[in-house]
Amino acid sequence: MADPKVGGTVKKGNQEGLKFAVSILEEHGLPLGLLPLADVIEVGFVKTTGYMWILQAKKVEHNYKLIKKLVSYDQEITGYVEKKRIKKLKGVKAKELMLWPPVNDIIVEDPPTGKIQFKSLAGITKIFPEEAFAAGQSIFMSPLNAINIHHSPPATSLHPSVLVFSGGTAFNGVVEELKKLTTSVAHVLPVSDDGGSTAEIVRVLGGPAVGDIRSRCLRLSDQSTSEALAVRTLLGYRLPLDAREAKLEWYSIVEGEHPLWKDVSKPYRETIRAFLAYFQNQIIRRTNESFSFSNGSIGNFFFAGARIFFQSLDAAIFLFSRVSQIPTESLVLPVISTNDRLTLGCELWDGTIIRGQNEISHPISGSLQLVNKVNSSALPSRIKRVFYMSSEGSNLLHEVFPSVNPSVLEQLENVDCIIYGMGSLFTSICPSLVLLGVGEIIASRSCAKVLLLNGTYDRETSGFSASCFVTAITDALNRTYGHLNNSLKNNPSEYINTIFVPNDGQIPVDIKCLATQGIVNVPLHSHQIHAFIAQSSTFRLKFSGIMILDSYDCLKNTADSRYGVAM
Repeated sequence: MADPKVGGTVKKGNQEGLKFAVSILEEHGLPLGLLPLADVIEVGFVKTTGYMWILQAKKVEHNYKLIKKLVSYDQEITGYVEKKRIKKLKGVKAKELMLWPPVNDIIVEDPPTGKIQFKSLAGITKIFPEEAFAAGQSIFMSPLNAINIHHSPPATSLHPSVLVFSGGTAFNGVVEELKKLTTSVAHVLPVSDDGGSTAEIVRVLGGPAVGDIRSRCLRLSDQSTSEALAVRTLLGYRLPLDAREAKLEWYSIVEGEHPLWKDVSKPYRETIRAFLAYFQNQIIRRTNESFSFSNGSIGNFFFAGARIFFQSLDAAIFLFSRVSQIPTESLVLPVISTNDRLTLGCELWDGTIIRGQNEISHPISGSLQLVNKVNSSALPSRIKRVFYMSSEGSNLLHEVFPSVNPSVLEQLENVDCIIYGMGSLFTSICPSLVLLGVGEIIASRSCAKVLLLNGTYDRETSGFSASCFVTAITDALNRTYGHLNNSLKNNPSEYINTIFVPNDGQIPVDIKCLATQGIVNVPLHSHQIHAFIAQSSTFRLKFSGIMILDSYDCLKNTADSRYGVAM
C-alpha cells in the first residue's frame, strides 16, 4: 500500500507547524478549534489528495464546555481534508458514557447553518454548534499570539449555561419557557421519590427512584415531528387506575398491539419494546412479589428496564435521552448516581423523625389516592433538616451519607447561572443540596444564584416567608445540622443573590429580613423590575451574558404565574 504522505509538504517544529495547520483549516473553511494545535511538532499536507497529518508531543483530552463533550486526540491525527469536511479521520474519539467511539467524518454544514456534524464508524451522527469549536481556540492554540497570527476573537455563546436544582413536577412548567431561551441546561434531580408508580417499581425491583428524571426527560423531549410526538405520548402514558384494566392494557403495549405505537417507526418500536419486555421479564422473575400496574407510567417501566439491563442509572438516562431526542446540550443528572435504593428522612424541630419522601411531603392512605400537596395535613413541627437513611429496617434511625454525582460538581464549576427551582423545598430541592461538596462549590462561584420562590404554601413550608426559604437552603448547603464534622459557615448571600417572586403569590417577601441576609433591592412590580434592570449597570455586569435572567417575561406563562425579581 502506497504511503499517503508521499508528495506532501511538511512543516516541522511548533511555530511552523501551527502556521501551516491554521492555513489549511482556514483554506477549507474549518474551525480553528476543531483539532489540537498547541503542542504540534509536525504538520503535513498532500495537496493533490487532501491527506493531512498532525503529530503532537503527546496524546491529549479536551473538554468542550459549551457542548459538554470530552474528546480524545491521539499523538498522531490523520484524515483527508476537503472543503468544509475532514473524512477518513483517525486518532479522534469522543466519550459516550464509558465508551470512546472513534470519529471518522467531520462535516461543516453547507450552506452555513452554524452546525457541525460528527459521524462515527458505528453510524452515529452528532450535531453540535460550530461556535463550540471556535471557543476551543483559546486552549488548543495558546501559542498563536506569540507568533503574531491574528484572527477574529472566538465566538461567545449567546445561550447561557444554567444548572437547575428541582423536583419533577413544579418546575416542569418553567422548562417549556426555558427551552425557548437556552437548551444548555443541566437539570439536577433527586432519586429519593417513593410515591406513585415509582414506589411500586422500587418495592419490587429495588434501585433508585426514576419518576422525577423521567418526567424531566419527557419535558425536554423533541416535539417537532409526528414520530417524536408519538414517542413522547407513549413514554408519558399512564395506565388506568383499575388494576385489571391496567394489566390488560400493559400486555397490549408490550406486545406492540396498542394504538400508541401507530406513528412510531420500526427502529424506535423495537428499541422501546425490548426494554419494556425486559422490565416485564424482571417482574415475572420476582415470584414472591405481586406487581401492580395500576396508574403505572410506561416511561418509568422503560427507564427501569434499561437501568436493570445496563446496571447503570447513567446509561439508562443516556438511552432515554436519545430515544426521546433531548437536545445534546441538555443534561438530566441524578444528584446521586447509584443503582441502590435511597430513602429520604427528615428531623422536625420537636425531635420527630419521619421516614420517606411521601410521608414528609404528602402522606396518603392507599396507593390509588390522588396526591394533594397543598391541602395535606400540617406537620406537628417545622422541618429542621433532611438526610438520607438506610433502606434496611423501618424503626431505627440509620443515617447514611451518599456521595454526590461527580458530573453535578463538574457542572457547578462551569455554568453561568445556578437556579433553585420552585417546588417542594425540603423533599425536592434540599436533598440535592445536603451532599458533601455542593455547598463548597456554590459558595466559591461569583455567578448568578437564583431562587424561584414558590407561589403557594404546602405541608413543608406552612407559614414561611421568603427569608425562611433562604435560611432553609443555606442550612442545607452549610450542612448546619447533623453533619457536625463537615458543616460550613457561609452566609446566605454566598448561595443566593437573586430571588424571583411570583406576582400575587402567597409567600410574603420580608424585605428587611432579606436585607440582613445580604439580599437587597427588591422591586416587586413589573414596571419597577424593568426600570431597575434598565438603569442598573451593576446588574448587567453581574449577570453579563445571562439573558434568561434579564427578563421576567420568560416566566410569565409558567405554573407559578408571573415572576418579579428580588435582588
